[in-house]
Amino acid sequence: MTTKPTGKDYVGSDDMYAEVQRTMRLVAEMNTGYHTEAEVRQYLSEITVSEVPDTVRVFTPFNINYGRTTRFGDDSFVNFGCTFLALGGITIEDGVFIGPHCVLATEYHPENPATRHSLLTKPIVIKRNAWLGADVKVLAGVTIGENAIVAAGSVVTKDVPGKHGGGRQPRSHRQTHPRIMPTLVCPSFGRTEQLLPSFPYPPQWPDTQHRRQNRIRHNNKNIHT
Repeated sequence: MTTKPTGKDYVGSDDMYAEVQRTMRLVAEMNTGYHTEAEVRQYLSEITVSEVPDTVRVFTPFNINYGRTTRFGDDSFVNFGCTFLALGGITIEDGVFIGPHCVLATEYHPENPATRHSLLTKPIVIKRNAWLGADVKVLAGVTIGENAIVAAGSVVTKDVPGKHGGGRQPRSHRQTHPRIMPTLVCPSFGRTEQLLPSFPYPPQWPDTQHRRQNRIRHNNKNIHT
């Protein structure tokens, strides 16, 4: 039997409320104790009422309030402590990495106090091979483009363009200087995948060779004098 919510009038149908309660029950079970990756995927299949690929990996605790509009692509990975507010629909495409403690919130409320207790939604889409760093907040209606990288701690309120070929991400979304970034290799559950292109490390600044030649000339001059 479904218990009616208390306090303010619930915004939504009885069927939706019952589905949220069903999801919360499954999430509580999934986040209690240890479960193998296969067992977590089975819970996710029940939560989303869909088939979850065998290559999907989600580290618990993982919180979601409505699973029927959520889809996980092949080889996608969700780290510890993430929260999906998913009434508006969340699509995680193939190869997506989501860092720990990220929040994807498809739901929001009107700014007008008179109508603020109503609920509005817009979908979130994370395109293929995108990477969200730790503690990223993605708000309703946002699309993260293919291959995009969102810096840890970002609050994303607008679409992030995809990264194709050798193009650079906008500074607001990726603030790491490529000259001082070592090659980042991530053991991806039995495979090794290079997430960023290879750069020289320690960094080789443009004038390094010039400085080395000057130092050699200076040392040679001291020797002969």
